[in-house]
Amino acid sequence: MAFGWTGDDPGFGTGFVRIAGEQVAKAIAAADGGGPTARRIHEARRRCKKLRALLRAVRSDFASYEAENAFIRDAASRLAEARDAHVMQETLAALLAELGFGTTVGPAAASGPTDHPEVLVRFGDDMRDLLQRIRDWPIGGIHDETVEAGLVRTYKLGRIARRGAGRNPSDSSFHEWRKLAKYHWYQLELLQRLAPRGLADEIGAVRDLTEELGTHHDLCVLEANLATVAGADADLPAIRSAIGGRKSDLEDHIWTLGDRVYDERPRRFRARIAGYLRQWPDRTASD
Repeated sequence: MAFGWTGDDPGFGTGFVRIAGEQVAKAIAAADGGGPTARRIHEARRRCKKLRALLRAVRSDFASYEAENAFIRDAASRLAEARDAHVMQETLAALLAELGFGTTVGPAAASGPTDHPEVLVRFGDDMRDLLQRIRDWPIGGIHDETVEAGLVRTYKLGRIARRGAGRNPSDSSFHEWRKLAKYHWYQLELLQRLAPRGLADEIGAVRDLTEELGTHHDLCVLEANLATVAGADADLPAIRSAIGGRKSDLEDHIWTLGDRVYDERPRRFRARIAGYLRQWPDRTASD
């Protein structure tokens, strides 16, 4: 079913449990499925990001938030650690080619994610444990004002992160902004079927912003690892110069997108979100 509350959900709490269960099931399918390990890891981590955005949406009235958010974060982190130099080189080679320097990279690492399926086995076991716990999650206090508070908090933090990146445009400040923008994206998706006029344009703008911030992050990783991944004959100064120019161009676009996404004052954003939520009758107010 949809990633988000729908008119078929009896209440916000029961809808929360349904959405979480569906995302965990998809994470398990990614862990247990076939195909390249790197792709399965990517899909499993994407489900974890959606789960964490969902939990943030109800954190004020979800007593298990801290424990379950940490559990999902740690499970996803173990997958991230499985990305070794071989996978990194594939990503960076594509960026080098895009920058016009071909695919010259250093010697590939001896092993890759396909050599470490055990990380997905453990991840799948973790998600099965989580799926069992979902049935007993305390959801009695979750209602429209819970969701409103969660989305406004994420939005405000994203605005703060944007200002931080503006004052100190570092690799880490852009990366922090990217994480919060992605939570904002997924949380808007949670309301997509409750908004009378839809949120497609708004969601598209946030998605574009996160993609540009993601490309910026990839370039930062390339820049930091260039000496390791570039071939012996690579012109490192020229590549670094090209990376710097591309990052600068990206940042111009990122600021434009950021203004579009975060222009609305938090008070107006809160009122709009509250309007979407309260038009939908929670049929189990005491979930």
